[in-house]
Amino acid sequence: MIESYLSENWSAFVGGPPPGHIGVSLISSCTDTFGNMVGLIFLDRARRPEFIIKICRNRAYAHKLEREFWGLAACQMTSALKGRVPRPHHLGRSGDLTFVIQSALHGTSMRDCLLSTKDDDEAMAYLNQAIDALAEIHATPVSEPESVAGLHARQGDDPFCDRDALIRRGVPERIIRNMAQRWGGQMTDGTNRLSHGDYWPNNLLVDKKKRRLTGVFDWEFASGRGFAPTDLMWFLINLSSILYYKRFKQDLSMRDAYAWAFFNDGPHKRRIASLYDRYMQNAPDFNATGFAELLEMTLAELSIREQATYGKARTMDDVCFGMLTHALENQKQLIF
Repeated sequence: MIESYLSENWSAFVGGPPPGHIGVSLISSCTDTFGNMVGLIFLDRARRPEFIIKICRNRAYAHKLEREFWGLAACQMTSALKGRVPRPHHLGRSGDLTFVIQSALHGTSMRDCLLSTKDDDEAMAYLNQAIDALAEIHATPVSEPESVAGLHARQGDDPFCDRDALIRRGVPERIIRNMAQRWGGQMTDGTNRLSHGDYWPNNLLVDKKKRRLTGVFDWEFASGRGFAPTDLMWFLINLSSILYYKRFKQDLSMRDAYAWAFFNDGPHKRRIASLYDRYMQNAPDFNATGFAELLEMTLAELSIREQATYGKARTMDDVCFGMLTHALENQKQLIF
């Protein structure tokens, strides 16, 4: 039983004597193969969880929780992020299981709030705070230890090192070479900056009454060697799906929603452009080469990251590659 295991080791995991009662409510995350079990930890029969436990059952992907623990610890060094990022308490192993215990955050999914609100000012308040928090994350200098290097330890500093995979799928070698060259000189001061790795509205929490961002969670792809603007572009790509669903009340594939939002002039353009501009005004300096090139590099990195992390092409890899191909073939139609 998880409850008894936590109670027996509470002092080592969290500190202090164990509470009188520990309750754990387990929920699934992602898929059984690649995802983790997430447990909400309730103390003394409280109505809201005080801690979260994430359990990885596949040792091949334990590095994701190691990354999460490291990323959360890095955030504690930045006062602007404290209180909005879970506090990491313990990274441990039990047999083949790897687990992380962290403080719980409370709020409503930003995605749900964006879909439900009819107030554009409320929606923009959430989105602007999300962009400001992202700039704070990217302003955090970090040193990533080799023990959690994971993806980048295998790839080195060049996310385009497996170029043959892109070439086989139709991306011109000239494009890959140019993206790789631009990638190497993005940060102007040579400082490694923190990136989240999966920054989108479903991983953000808000307080609807106060219209305030309350949480940024799910740091399994945190990195100190990645390309920080990938977070921004991934956020905007996912936002396009939300905007489409909210306007037409029907689902659309991520690739089609992205094409609708990024390559067609419309009411979505001003909102996405304002968020992009807001980030550029507040983010740490890097050698920006334009929206189109940042988009291409983001999609290439995400596609390669999926293959490197999971060992083979998956659905998300195909989605990202499809969006990359669309961007390369329709550069003139890009609205930015």
